[in-house]
Amino acid sequence: MARSKHKEAVEATSNIADRMRLERLSRGLTQEEFADMLGVSARQYGRYENKKCPITFKVIFALEEIGMDLGYLLDGVTYRDKFFQRCLETMPDEELFPKLLALRDTYQEYFAADEDEQSEILDKIFPLINEFIAYGKEHYYDEKLRTVPEYREDTNAYEAYRDAMIEENTRKHRPPLK
Repeated sequence: MARSKHKEAVEATSNIADRMRLERLSRGLTQEEFADMLGVSARQYGRYENKKCPITFKVIFALEEIGMDLGYLLDGVTYRDKFFQRCLETMPDEELFPKLLALRDTYQEYFAADEDEQSEILDKIFPLINEFIAYGKEHYYDEKLRTVPEYREDTNAYEAYRDAMIEENTRKHRPPLK
């Protein structure tokens, strides 16, 4: 039996719907508030998020307008991840291996350390990661590359905060168990 075009389109945008929902939850917004930001009705937004209808290009571009990374939205890979992958693929081995070994050793030191010592070790990790960013900025011309910030402790704090907001808002919007 042939599948309908509608079902195929919904399946194709299923992962986008999941990432869109995570973005909404990380911002602590209701479906109605997020729908308003995207310029669609709350009912229509709910249909997107619940995978009842395919997500339109208008909505995808609206998500970009409010600051969502299109690469992440479409394929689940952030620009920073792509950038690091590109650095790893192109950096000469004589530069790459010492950096990777130093990063591995520092991470091992971090996980073996007491909680009190871990923040000091993080201060060693960030400069190592920033060496990859500096290499990329030096060797590639890419408009978006100029926007990749250095990796700092507040980047980690932001990612932890975002994860906490998603969890908190998921609980807040989840119907109670019976």
